[in-house]
Amino acid sequence: MIIGIIDDFVDFGVGLGRRLSDKHDIIVGTSEDRYVAAATSSTIRSYIQDAENNIRFTSFRETFKEADIIILLYPLDFAVQIARVDPKDIEGKIIISTGSPSVSTVKGGYALKIKKMLPESAKIVTALANIACYKWQTFDEVPDYTVPVCGDDAEAKKTVIKLINEIPGFYGLDAGPLAISELIENLEPLAINIEQINCMRDLTINIK
Repeated sequence: MIIGIIDDFVDFGVGLGRRLSDKHDIIVGTSEDRYVAAATSSTIRSYIQDAENNIRFTSFRETFKEADIIILLYPLDFAVQIARVDPKDIEGKIIISTGSPSVSTVKGGYALKIKKMLPESAKIVTALANIACYKWQTFDEVPDYTVPVCGDDAEAKKTVIKLINEIPGFYGLDAGPLAISELIENLEPLAINIEQINCMRDLTINIK
């Protein structure tokens, strides 16, 4: 399976991709200037070497076109990017929304906003919203995270939960329909608020 990760910061996507690359081919989609920077980054090249070259970079549009599952990771307004993609390249695919591109939430949930822009056959699922992006770059600690997953398509949710369970230390749980995405997305601004008050960083809210 080809997993596409949309990440304009590149390194977060590589960190996530590295955890999935033993079972899947990984594409990290980014903007043109970021693509050039990624190709010359020794840190990112070391990630790719560790992943046995199962990670490659391309543009946003090519990622949507080639991937079977697309993860909207960080930090853009993905609704803008989706508007530029040929709808035929998204038909029937699973789109994983990890939450809002800013600390402010979208009324009703960011995933619902994206759903309105997708072809009817595309399946939107919210997942990984409780995981701080910087955690994807942390390889010196053993993760132990429960990840709530919500969506309206039962088979798509099962696929996403299976994908999450393939990441060592991560456990996906069905959290209900897409309508409750807003509750999950609110975990990120809550974590940021706690960080600011308590002088912390990269806080992840776990569910036990």
